[in-house]
Amino acid sequence: MRQGIDRDGRHLYPAFPYTHYTGLTDDDVGALYAYVMSRRPVEATAPANTLPFPLNLRPLIAGWNLLFFREGRFAPDPGRDEAWNRGAYLAEALSHCGACHSQRNFLGAEVTARAYTGGEADGWWSPALGAKSTAAPPWTEASLARYLVGWDPQHGGAAGPMGTVLKAHAGVQGSEIKALARYTASLFPMPAPDRAPLDRPIPEDDPSLTRGATIYAGACATCHESGGWAAGGVPYTVTSLGQRSSVTGPDPRNLIHVLRDGIAPEQDSAGPIMPAYGDTLTAGQVTDLAAYLRARFSDAGPWLKLDETVRALMPRAPEPRSATKLEGRP
Repeated sequence: MRQGIDRDGRHLYPAFPYTHYTGLTDDDVGALYAYVMSRRPVEATAPANTLPFPLNLRPLIAGWNLLFFREGRFAPDPGRDEAWNRGAYLAEALSHCGACHSQRNFLGAEVTARAYTGGEADGWWSPALGAKSTAAPPWTEASLARYLVGWDPQHGGAAGPMGTVLKAHAGVQGSEIKALARYTASLFPMPAPDRAPLDRPIPEDDPSLTRGATIYAGACATCHESGGWAAGGVPYTVTSLGQRSSVTGPDPRNLIHVLRDGIAPEQDSAGPIMPAYGDTLTAGQVTDLAAYLRARFSDAGPWLKLDETVRALMPRAPEPRSATKLEGRP
């Protein structure tokens, strides 16, 4: 847990976040061990190492650790209050938030000088949590606390890997969530800039945006033009898609994942719901729709290589149907 060494003395790859767990207290390490040992044992064979040479040589991790790993317990900041320090411990050690939300170098190590400036996890983009955040309106301690337990009216909810994290928070004490929000909010500039969500008309002479607007009107507008839940519209929708970092951020992958796979709450529970369009929209239609959402709700400019990204994430998208097929002709 703290050194990245297994029981046989082999180095673990830092995909296991020992670089963060090194900060855990003795009590938490003991509690984790007690919990794991209470689980029913299973027989399983670890998959073979498929990393290419020389990455498949575990002894090289010793050199990686020498360069990038700093062992040591978490040290509270005496200049901060108890809640902030608890949140810092949760974020930096136990929850290892930076493992996803920080940039990494070419050797896979977190770049400490760019902590919380945005990263990725399981093929999803992880938004920046500090001054680089593209969120509009800006995050606050209160909005973070609401988001971390499932839904915030200003920013919505989470999907993908972060959605799994929020589901796990269902069993976490409220004081822990508030502490995590306290620390995370301190990463944002204070006072936070006032960035109202953008919603602007699109150019009428762009065929792609015109096609995207047509798709939006047919597939999205019923819910997303309702005014949002806060205004009495469709439950679990924000007032404007300009509030979603999946639209305003620098990476389109999160938006494409959601358009492809949709969103569904846990069985027998309330939550955001959205149909999946991966089996009904072509890759070209998803590209047009994503380009339209970006042009209407963000002033950051078009995403580069959007079409390539969509096709990489939707390799089995339906093909466009020709006019003769639509008319039932041979």
